[in-house]
Amino acid sequence: MGLRVRQLCHLLVITFISGIVLVDKCCGNDVMGCGGFVKSIVNINYNQIFIKLLTDKGIVKYSTDCAPNNGYYFIPLYDKGLYQLKIEPPKGWTFDPMFVDLNFDGKSDLCSQQNDINFAFKGFTVSGKVLHFLLN
Repeated sequence: MGLRVRQLCHLLVITFISGIVLVDKCCGNDVMGCGGFVKSIVNINYNQIFIKLLTDKGIVKYSTDCAPNNGYYFIPLYDKGLYQLKIEPPKGWTFDPMFVDLNFDGKSDLCSQQNDINFAFKGFTVSGKVLHFLLN
């Protein structure tokens, strides 16, 4: 009886390990997502900039900040669909582009092709009015 119990235990262990290997092979462990850089030729504080992933209904699905040393960001994507990747800088900062529309299909879109989506700093917006003007 002890030999049969031991054989059954070995069979169960082999079946369990085979199941784990099969799940790993079919499903994979790769995380799909969108990444890129916030770029600037002048020094800016990357800690003040956020990148958001919005659904086609405008709901924030994910939000992340940028790496403080180089402006890198990464947003994981789990569900296929229409999204918008949007930069949220402090008020008055302008970037090109301010957002990118995505159709995440897991195959042919920018994110699935592992292309960087970069946002370039363009400058600051200045607004106001002159209250007093002197002519000499």
